[in-house]
Amino acid sequence: MVATDGGLYYTPKKQKNLDKIVTRVGNDQCWDLHISGNTLSVATYNNGLFIFDVSTGNIIQHYKKNQLNKIRRLREIGGTLYCIAQNGVYEITVKKAIRRFNSNLLPKSNIPMDVFFWQNKMHILNYPQRLIMQQQEDGKWENLQNVMIGKNQRYPTEYFCNLTSFQSGSDVFLGGVNCYTVLNEHGEMRHYTLKKQFNEAWAFWDFQSHNNIVYAAVSNSNDFNDGFMHIHSADIFEYNPPHQQPLWSITPSKFRDAMWACSETDGVHLIIQPNKILHKQTELLTQVKATQGFIVRHGINYVSFEPRNPPANEAQKTTTHSQVFYPEDRIREVAEINGEVFLMGAKKMWKYNPKTAEFTSLFNAFLYQWLIEKNGLLWFFEPYGSVYTYNTLDKSPICTNYIAKADCVRKYENNIYYHQMGIGFAVIDEKGIYHPLTSNTKINQYTLSFEVVQNHLIIQNGNQNDVYKINILKHSLTFLKKINISDVVRDMQVLQIESSKQFLIAYTGKYLLELDIFNNKQPVKIMRQLYLGNWRSQGTIIKVGDQFVIDRGSSVQAVSFQANSKPNFAVQYSYTNEPESFFRPYFSVNTEKNFKITVTGTNYFNALRSIYGVELTNVYSQKKQHGFFAGDAFYWINGIGSGKFNLSVSNAESWRSHFIIGTTEYYRDFPFWLSVFSLLTLLFWVFYNQTKQQESLQKRIATLQLQTLQSNFNPHFIYNSMSLIQSLIIGSESKKAIDVTARLAKLNRLFLSNSKKELIYLKEELDFIKEYVAMEKLRFESDTNFPFQIKLSSKVKVSEWLIPPLILQPIVENAIKHGVLASKQISEITINIQLLSPEIITIEVINNGVSSAKKRSQGMGMGNTLVSDRLAVFNELYPNQFHATFKYGYNKTRQYVASIRIEKLQMAYKSTFANWPI
Repeated sequence: MVATDGGLYYTPKKQKNLDKIVTRVGNDQCWDLHISGNTLSVATYNNGLFIFDVSTGNIIQHYKKNQLNKIRRLREIGGTLYCIAQNGVYEITVKKAIRRFNSNLLPKSNIPMDVFFWQNKMHILNYPQRLIMQQQEDGKWENLQNVMIGKNQRYPTEYFCNLTSFQSGSDVFLGGVNCYTVLNEHGEMRHYTLKKQFNEAWAFWDFQSHNNIVYAAVSNSNDFNDGFMHIHSADIFEYNPPHQQPLWSITPSKFRDAMWACSETDGVHLIIQPNKILHKQTELLTQVKATQGFIVRHGINYVSFEPRNPPANEAQKTTTHSQVFYPEDRIREVAEINGEVFLMGAKKMWKYNPKTAEFTSLFNAFLYQWLIEKNGLLWFFEPYGSVYTYNTLDKSPICTNYIAKADCVRKYENNIYYHQMGIGFAVIDEKGIYHPLTSNTKINQYTLSFEVVQNHLIIQNGNQNDVYKINILKHSLTFLKKINISDVVRDMQVLQIESSKQFLIAYTGKYLLELDIFNNKQPVKIMRQLYLGNWRSQGTIIKVGDQFVIDRGSSVQAVSFQANSKPNFAVQYSYTNEPESFFRPYFSVNTEKNFKITVTGTNYFNALRSIYGVELTNVYSQKKQHGFFAGDAFYWINGIGSGKFNLSVSNAESWRSHFIIGTTEYYRDFPFWLSVFSLLTLLFWVFYNQTKQQESLQKRIATLQLQTLQSNFNPHFIYNSMSLIQSLIIGSESKKAIDVTARLAKLNRLFLSNSKKELIYLKEELDFIKEYVAMEKLRFESDTNFPFQIKLSSKVKVSEWLIPPLILQPIVENAIKHGVLASKQISEITINIQLLSPEIITIEVINNGVSSAKKRSQGMGMGNTLVSDRLAVFNELYPNQFHATFKYGYNKTRQYVASIRIEKLQMAYKSTFANWPI
């Protein structure tokens, strides 16, 4: 499960408990997760802390934002969970949140960032000052730097890093900007730095240990698409940072030798740990950007220009050929105005004139992040400042006093739309005037990606995209719907989303797809598609006019959509273990309810390299399911239920459709077989209903008989129990009466619990008999000895066999009344349970005190009759599932034996009792 700005994602399918948690959290901006045993804690930025029971998905506790607002992270230390929130650090339990540190103790505008324990004392990291607070023995807080100075441990201020902390053994890792510090148990600090290049800020957001190696997640604060995973080495104190994927957090995998890395802009990746750690200094890999006329390549210290369209004649080659320059700058953005290329570097703003082959610097650009061309002007956005414009004839940009704070910028129909972090969306219209965009619903304030299509704003919100209608005159947004492109495209990972005026453009590495998201019949429809081939490098894609330029590492791929082709293809349905037969050409039944769709065609490039749409429509409810798959892969539709469906497969223009009725799919419409099938179905239905009605009537009669016997049985038990207590009270045995009353209360609870069930496990019945016999011994212990034992075969599993409840009590009561009390000698009662076969057991109640010469009393006969009648009712109530016989009399040794023979319940019936509490 992953915490994102748009809620929780990547839950396994068909787990209702996890789906319930995801639904409850919704689109809240989640910052951290923590799981301990069966408890999941979810930290949100604006809605407090949720604590869930993972097994059920229910909320155990919710600390709302008035107590825990703007939570930064959760940190478990020594089995205790701490929550770092804006107003302090809290110790979290299910019942309460205890504030251990108050943010009011910090200088103004500082907030807590993390917590760690060192030398048995709590420490709090704070931002933006390099301030670490240490709790003293008297509970007061002191600046750690001042404490260490008092111990003659003097370190520079930059050693006190303040973004994140991590404890590995006795060492504490303190992450900061462009550096981190390792603090050992003796107070010694070792400082590790990143070489500063182009005024870039490298932030250490997370540390983790895996296989005794410490890793760090690093992100470039000046470039959202830059960062790396750092490998710590105690011997290397200065690093040349590589430029790779920006990372927010890392988590070791529980199932393999790998780590999950959460990136800032490109989802979650599973990174296999290298067998050999390499600390080689890594340079920036060559990257590609494009303008209307040029392909721009740049590395760590060079930039090259190549014309997108080769020169038509020799005369043009003299002025439009490839050029390479070495500005020792890192290029971030490019734009083209009147044939000249402008490049925004990490240090300088540069201009390339292809006619004169000049490459010159214009002004300092390290403060800017985004570059957009509009109306012949260059528009710059400061990360935390204002919007600037630059006329190519001026010497420097001019401040517009428009609020920038942009983390994503797009140009559409000469309007500039951009997202302002924590604020919302804004637009700079055709006239160059700034307008904030209002919305009728709450917008994801921290999205890093959006597109504009047909005057609609498509905002990334976790795994989904929110669609808003733009009213440019009223400067407002109206929410329309949510779409999920990743789910629809199935196994093809969407690497990047672009847009044209009419459609979304999805890039998967192998395919370029033009998607219509405003189609009324399908949530997402493929309009055009382009197969790009298999490339080792899946670089970024740049849209330039109607063409697309793709960075393939050592080469560049330039493509454009072509007119739709009409390949000749046929849909085939594949079934498992289905034999060929005479009837196969006419109709086929798939008992597994799973359909595998494949596509065949004579032209490999047209058929197998195309993307196909799938639509499954319930004819009666008109409910639709949609999906896509590649021609060289399979598409499975699993678990089709009963009903009539239309299954269609399309390549955007040509369609193949087939009807599915329930789990039956007809290859051809053959009325004869349909008529035969319908007639047989009708006859079966009539016979089935008659049988069910008769069985239902018999079952109701048997149930009434069982309820009648139960009502007769209850007074019988209660009458004998009350007689026991009465005799003790009359005999002035008050202590024994209290003991017997307590045991009787326990017996009554067991009786009420068991008597409500149709069947109970043998273990429950034996537990009840033990309590009943113990109570009777209390009554008669002064009159006669009362030996009692249960002989249980080791082959009998009492927690698996089901019997009617309270079936042994009347037999044991008879043995006590007509055996123990009536005998002049010591009478013994034995319950013998044996396994005759894997499906049959016998339960014998043996009494050697009943005289064969004495006539059986009426009470003794009534008890046996109750047992016999109850077993007969159960035999009738569950025919072919339960069978029991009952007999009683004297054996060869003149012992009185009541014997019950029970056959084990069939699994079909036993499953109905599987969830009963034991």
